[in-house]
Amino acid sequence: MNINNTMKLVFFIIGAGIVVSFLTIIQLNGLMNKVDEMAQVRYASYQTADELRQSSDDLTRLGRTYVVTGEEKYEKMYMDILAIRNGEKPRPINYHTIYWDLVLEYGQKPKPDGQAISLNQRMQDLGFT
Repeated sequence: MNINNTMKLVFFIIGAGIVVSFLTIIQLNGLMNKVDEMAQVRYASYQTADELRQSSDDLTRLGRTYVVTGEEKYEKMYMDILAIRNGEKPRPINYHTIYWDLVLEYGQKPKPDGQAISLNQRMQDLGFT
């Protein structure tokens, strides 16, 4: 084998290595995108589960407050929480964070409304079993 053929073989191997490297990078990029999507779903699932916990706490608090005081505004807030959970009323933006603790008077909205979607539907969309 002469030097010319040897150099052709070396350049072919280097070229093949570059092609394999590019294909590997493209495949890794696709996998990283999938990992990012899965992380977003995981975080949204965490927020949804926390929203369920927070709304349950709020329902308990408002139910107890209504029983003790008899004020109609607490019953209305209780029913609003159920309506938001059922998708009958629009869900406030960032509802998974503190919301009802910021409401001082019935009808006051500390955060603007978003879309109306039930908590059950959100859980199904995120793949809850």
